[in-house]
Amino acid sequence: MVSGEPLPASLRDPGWVARADCQGGPPSPALCRRCPVAEQCLAFALVTDDRAPLRAGLSREERLHTLARLEGLADALDPWIFAEAQARR
Repeated sequence: MVSGEPLPASLRDPGWVARADCQGGPPSPALCRRCPVAEQCLAFALVTDDRAPLRAGLSREERLHTLARLEGLADALDPWIFAEAQARR
């Protein structure tokens, strides 16, 4: 999660939210699998540490696991990337 920095315009743009298949009802894994904005939803949930039970078809626990895996990959690729991510928390 990046804190203290503004979100990129692509994530702040409410246009992607309006295109989500879950508008007008609760999200479900099946709905998320076919959603045209699932990637934006997941990016938003990871960057903002969204505590919603389901985003982009993943539970909060699954999202935290995904984020930890991505951080591990960043550390394996370049320790500087990992250190930068940790410093931004």
